[in-house]
Amino acid sequence: MLPEGETSTSTFQFVLSYLLAYVLPVVVFSTVVVKYSKPFVQKQLRLRRTAKLVDGDSKDGHWLYGHLKKFPFDKYEGLLNMFGMTKTQPALFSYWMGPLEMFMHMYHPDVVKTILSKSSPKGEGYQTIMSPLLGQGLIVSNGERWKRHRRLLTPIFHFNILQQHCEVFNTNCERVINWCEEVASSGRAADIADLASETSYKNMMECMMSQEVDLGKNEDYNQIVREAAQIMMLRWFNPLYHYDFIYKMTKDGKRFYAITNKIQKKVGEIIAERRALLESVESDLVETTRVDDKATGESFDFRKRKGQYVDFLDVLIQTKDQSGVGLTDRDVMDEVRTFFSAGQETVAYALSWFIYQLSKHPDFQERCRQEINEAIGSRPEIKISDMNNLPYLTQCLKESLRLMPVIHFVARQIDEDMTISHRFNDYKEIKLEKGQKVTVNIFAMHRHEEIWKNPLEYNPERFAPENMVGRPSYAFIPFSAGPRNCLGQHFAMHQMRVIIAQILRRYEIYRDEETPDPKPIPGLSLQSENGIMVKLRPV
Repeated sequence: MLPEGETSTSTFQFVLSYLLAYVLPVVVFSTVVVKYSKPFVQKQLRLRRTAKLVDGDSKDGHWLYGHLKKFPFDKYEGLLNMFGMTKTQPALFSYWMGPLEMFMHMYHPDVVKTILSKSSPKGEGYQTIMSPLLGQGLIVSNGERWKRHRRLLTPIFHFNILQQHCEVFNTNCERVINWCEEVASSGRAADIADLASETSYKNMMECMMSQEVDLGKNEDYNQIVREAAQIMMLRWFNPLYHYDFIYKMTKDGKRFYAITNKIQKKVGEIIAERRALLESVESDLVETTRVDDKATGESFDFRKRKGQYVDFLDVLIQTKDQSGVGLTDRDVMDEVRTFFSAGQETVAYALSWFIYQLSKHPDFQERCRQEINEAIGSRPEIKISDMNNLPYLTQCLKESLRLMPVIHFVARQIDEDMTISHRFNDYKEIKLEKGQKVTVNIFAMHRHEEIWKNPLEYNPERFAPENMVGRPSYAFIPFSAGPRNCLGQHFAMHQMRVIIAQILRRYEIYRDEETPDPKPIPGLSLQSENGIMVKLRPV
């Protein structure tokens, strides 16, 4: 028999070891579960509370896959079905991507203005999926970095610089006209989207980095960026691929990162070479030029290659903030990749859909042609100063951008509590809490019957000055709107007007019963899976 003291000690040790072995793990486990599950539960309660405010007792979504089947992201049918929602829920509805994730989906100016008038960050998907291709450029970056870069990049699109770029647009139209001549001679339909893509590619490479390109030879920047964008969209629609460690093991992931590495290497070499040239003190290959901005009255001095125009890269390397600090090579690389990836394909398809609309409406096309001939005459080049003399052409282009907005949605994740309201519920306030994800469906808003009369009809008169009076400012936003709108929208509009004007001066664009209709497909931009086929004949 053990002494009494030893029995007491043994009992204490037993109880202590029991607690350590069985109770403590339960307590630790429970604490961890509560700590990490509490935010998840709170988020789900918030999402359902917000959805109740917006949708009432609607049970439109499926309990498991939400709205993914009714509104598939990767099918044109999904866009059309979302447009149909404007008739039953005319301002917004809660879009469930499965049972746990909800986006507030908006398509009326009353609520869209509240969201886009702020500089809220883009959604999480932009960082996860787009940043490997675009880096931390203007599309992806947020907060103070975005604000600083936005200010520093503004000189790129000043009037004088755009005027010089119009010369590039005109020069590259020579290849466009040669293509038109070949198509007209053949009598067969041809894909205008391919030509538009190649032309916008040449324009971007020359205006951005003064890089001459030889189309059709070897693997060029345009081809690999387009491939990267296609792979990126496949990743977007597969939630498992949102995890980098999984995606990098897949065939698509390996190819995607191989492409991004190749792009970074090529762009990095160009930036280093240009910076060395511009910063060389004694070089007789550079000179200083002054760029005057007539709109603001500001002037900027830039060093440039002697005898050359100021391109985007010249500005990116030399622009500085109020403290005299400029962009690093990495910053410049991110913005170059962003300008090209965001600007090239969107301009190509915006131009292609515009040409398609003109091929369907010969009366509007002829009126554009007459206006071009009166404004330009026999002068071979089209200048930036001519743009104000082409109001009807601009109306027709805007109407095409309304019906077929290439950027058909934008996303935000609000970083503060917001209150929205709209006329369809007598402006009753709806609170959106910090962290709420929002998508603005530009496609649906541009076809909204409460905003546009006969919205499916192509009618350029909608954009005549007298018909725009009283229209909500956020009703037409092909380049987004608010502080995060597209910085390069004037560059895009000038480029498209120069190209189409040069075509219409010489050729009629038309379609007949043999010409196949395009099959729209939404991706990062609104494209056509079978091209955009048109026919041409001399005027």
